[in-house]
Amino acid sequence: NASGSIGSQTNKAKLDIVLVVDTSGSMDEKSSAQAKQSKLKDTKDAINALVDVFANDDKKVDVQYKLVTFSSSSKIKTDKWVSGANLKKTVKDLDADGGTNYDKGLVNAATAINSSRKGARKIVIFLTDGKPTYYGDEKGYGNYTSKNTLDAAITSAGTISCSDFYAVGIGLPGEKGVTVYTH
Repeated sequence: NASGSIGSQTNKAKLDIVLVVDTSGSMDEKSSAQAKQSKLKDTKDAINALVDVFANDDKKVDVQYKLVTFSSSSKIKTDKWVSGANLKKTVKDLDADGGTNYDKGLVNAATAINSSRKGARKIVIFLTDGKPTYYGDEKGYGNYTSKNTLDAAITSAGTISCSDFYAVGIGLPGEKGVTVYTH
């Protein structure tokens, strides 16, 4: 249950959620030969399910969203905080293309979460299928992770001030050499 047991009907818990979504070219691929849809479609479905969980508990939680996308560069897709219904409309139109720039995505996540409401629980959810291949203004190699690319991503992640940060791997079990932990 993603909503947990926070808030009440008389004192709604405020949640401000920034979703940071990988829209690089590899997200247009399937996660395995058995998969029926792309990793980006899986990601869209997961975001819609998250919105639905909170919408079903709207008497206890007041949720607003921002969407950040990243590929070779990054963009805050929702300049203002939006409702779940408006987030779904924006997510529906996402396309996959380019490299993977964690750095710029995380920089924009920090900017996005900084405008959260006073008293709100600030949550950042980072969704990606791969390793960073670009940093800054499209510096990097595009096909592998350099030390500079990784260092830039780590530095940018350190600038995010939030209550909770979740990193979600999309389609990783099919990747060679990736250990998947479950509980």
